Amino acid sequence: EEDEAEKRGAKGPDSDRCEKTEDAEPEPFDGEVPPNDRREGEGGEAVEPKPYIELEEKVKPLACELIEELSLEEKSAKWEPQERGGRFSIREYIRDKDRPFLVDEDEGKSPPTLALKVIVDHSTSLNHLSGEKMRIESISEAVMMLHLVCLELKIPHEVLVTPQGFKIADSSSGERGKALIAGLVPALCGFEDMGKAIKNHAVPMVEYAEDIKLVICLTDGACNDAELGKKICQALRGKVEVIGILLDPDKRTREYVKWMFGKDRTIACCSSELPQKLGNILRASRGI
Repeated sequence: EEDEAEKRGAKGPDSDRCEKTEDAEPEPFDGEVPPNDRREGEGGEAVEPKPYIELEEKVKPLACELIEELSLEEKSAKWEPQERGGRFSIREYIRDKDRPFLVDEDEGKSPPTLALKVIVDHSTSLNHLSGEKMRIESISEAVMMLHLVCLELKIPHEVLVTPQGFKIADSSSGERGKALIAGLVPALCGFEDMGKAIKNHAVPMVEYAEDIKLVICLTDGACNDAELGKKICQALRGKVEVIGILLDPDKRTREYVKWMFGKDRTIACCSSELPQKLGNILRASRGI
């Protein structure tokens, strides 16, 4: 008996627990970043995935409100009695001899299809406080809200980050995409290259099949390559809509961003208003 006790003691008090842990199934992913997950991008400008559940829960009320408003399904065709043309109906003839024909009512068409890209200025000036939070925090919230809405409504979309122009989320990015959106905070880049991002990601949309091709650029000031951006935006007029959203504007930045994107394609707002502004853009694109 003493020999058996010594053998049990040699294994250590936690040995049984360790053996069980090795065989245990991993817990389901709950928004905490897996230890082996990787950054997106290169060098100091890369985005690190972070836990996202708190961010997702914060923006869900507005996302759900938008989803309910924008969930426009194609209605079944209605038939209207007409004096001539269409399909002759005995029932309608008995009811009204002057209007015995049935014609498709021109209603219930599906809303226009939409392809969306969001380009995020990730320059360090977005770490400045606006009210009680950094500008980049408001961007992260707004982008997460937009991402959730697009996922639910099956709107093809991409979220891209300057200056490297890499993609952090799209229709198939799953939980990693949400973790990278949360990882936008803080902003890490010293410059924007917004014009380059518009050239690389907006120009190819000319060939997209959707009715509306929309690019939303989120920034807080003058871009280092604004001349390139202006040239591309002007060339895309009528083909791809490129809208600049300027956060926390002052007189100088307002005029500069208007010069780049165009007066009629610039929206200036406080950082805290950004989620609502993006929601209004989506409403307008769906004809609401």
